[in-house]
Amino acid sequence: MIKKIRTSLDRYQNQIFFSLIILFAIILRFYNLASMPKNLSFNEIEILKEAKTLISNGWIPKSNQFFDLIYLYLVAGLGYLSSFNIIVIKIFQILISVSTIILFYVFIKNWFNKKIALLGVLFISIDVLDLIMTRTINSSLLIPTTLISLLLVTTLALRSKKSAWFILLGSLVGLSLYVNQIFVLIPIVIAISFVSFYQKNHLILNSYWKQYLLMALSAIIISLPYLYHLPQNINSLVSYFNPGSFGNYLINFGDIWRSLIYQSDYAGYGTIGLEPILGPFIAITFLCGLAYAVAHLERRKYFFLTAFLLLSMTALALLNNQNAFSLIFIVPIVLILSSVILDYLLTVWFKTFPLNKNAKLVLTIILSFFIFLSVYYNYEKFFYAWGKNDYIQQQFDQKFIYKK
Repeated sequence: MIKKIRTSLDRYQNQIFFSLIILFAIILRFYNLASMPKNLSFNEIEILKEAKTLISNGWIPKSNQFFDLIYLYLVAGLGYLSSFNIIVIKIFQILISVSTIILFYVFIKNWFNKKIALLGVLFISIDVLDLIMTRTINSSLLIPTTLISLLLVTTLALRSKKSAWFILLGSLVGLSLYVNQIFVLIPIVIAISFVSFYQKNHLILNSYWKQYLLMALSAIIISLPYLYHLPQNINSLVSYFNPGSFGNYLINFGDIWRSLIYQSDYAGYGTIGLEPILGPFIAITFLCGLAYAVAHLERRKYFFLTAFLLLSMTALALLNNQNAFSLIFIVPIVLILSSVILDYLLTVWFKTFPLNKNAKLVLTIILSFFIFLSVYYNYEKFFYAWGKNDYIQQQFDQKFIYKK
């Protein structure tokens, strides 16, 4: 009986760990949901007003609402059905967050292995930025969901070579324009990536030109309403990607790195004082993982991760309004690199001591201890440093009253 249980545990250990992580993520997101934060911030009130305006206009958006239209429709729909019950909206946001975690697992497993996928899922489940976005009315919530969906569908399209996946990819590229302004640069990033891959392997473009054409057509069709209203919003878009000067751009680029690993100067409720975005353990493993990826640029997945990270940081440095929530765009890549280096360390150690069980146990205990500290650090950072911070809570001092 005991042998059967042990065999079953060994056989399904990945599924068990994954289920436990998802359960842990759900508990973290529901814990003190109604009281943390108690009220709404000014930015949240503005989003709710925009959603209410969308309903009043017969669900026809204004030209200036297209940059985050999907989130506005989501909030407006939930608000209409629940009379703008904030808890209902936040519960639905939790469902989106958990779905994103599951998509993240599927994506990493497709690229690497289950061990790296489990580490990545654990790290994103306790990511403080993601926890804050889940509990606040913030359109940035959909950024990681959209990004991971794009990366996953791109992977499946290139592997399967089926036109349906390329059409879906094009549709997602088109829809991403309605998620956040940062996704305006996604077609450029994809184009640069294709050029880079083409130089490495000419068959990638030559063999799939029909699929790429279908992808481009589906993206254009989906984005037609956005493109139609773009001339009216072009000044807003240019202002969004205008750092002011080249000097400011360089400062912004440096601030992104500094805010991730050393000290954050971003204002608003996305950060806590000067605390960096990443915890100490994740920051160190991220830098090590990035160094490992740079040392293995000949492998396409590491080349893509490095190129995508740098291109994304280049794009984020262009933003006129620098804030912590924009960095959620690169957090998934950061967590993947952290997970990759930990998996590499375990693999090398186990190969070095293939028969020494004590050596394997020692490293497993050490890494488990540091991972536990990282989880506990993020827990304390969110529920105590953020949740009980007077400055943060002062920003949530408003209420929204809905009248039909």
